[in-house]
Amino acid sequence: IGARSLALSQDGSKLAFTYRGDVWVVSSKGGKAEPVTNHIEMDDNPLWSPDGHWIAFSSNRYGGNSIFAVPAEGGATRRLTWYGGSETASDWSPDGKKLLFRATRDDAYNGIFELDVRTLAFRSIFTDMMTVNNPRYSVDGKAILYSRFGFPTSRARYQGSAAMQLWRYDLDSAKRTALRNNGFQHLWVNP
Repeated sequence: IGARSLALSQDGSKLAFTYRGDVWVVSSKGGKAEPVTNHIEMDDNPLWSPDGHWIAFSSNRYGGNSIFAVPAEGGATRRLTWYGGSETASDWSPDGKKLLFRATRDDAYNGIFELDVRTLAFRSIFTDMMTVNNPRYSVDGKAILYSRFGFPTSRARYQGSAAMQLWRYDLDSAKRTALRNNGFQHLWVNP
């Protein structure tokens, strides 16, 4: 497996990526990459903390994907979630105190959750009967942007009611608003 799941640090100086099942870091100017994880199971989807000191990632070290964090320079990993299902962190809060992730927990529907990285307490933001993915905090941290529905890989140019849509969830009012729901695929959320 080649390099994948690229993640640029907030200041743009370093790049984290997955290679051969571990998370590696290299200067964005190039040079020698160094692994920051070393485990027989798959470590994937690195995500830099806003201050650049931590990298969150998902790993199937104990069955389903759980969320972990490792110091950006390498060192002991810290397990952040213990659920048997699949969880993938998708964004740090602007202050670096929380992580957003998508999961299905004790419900038939999937949802978006927020994890306090200090206390490891999590809360459900909302659940949805349709697939939700890629939750990201808005720049001011007052809303969450996410995609709804899915991308049918077997129909790359699909257009219609099941095309991936972009939505906004306001954290104060709990109001959900469709930003892009016009039948075309909207694949990336960029707050």
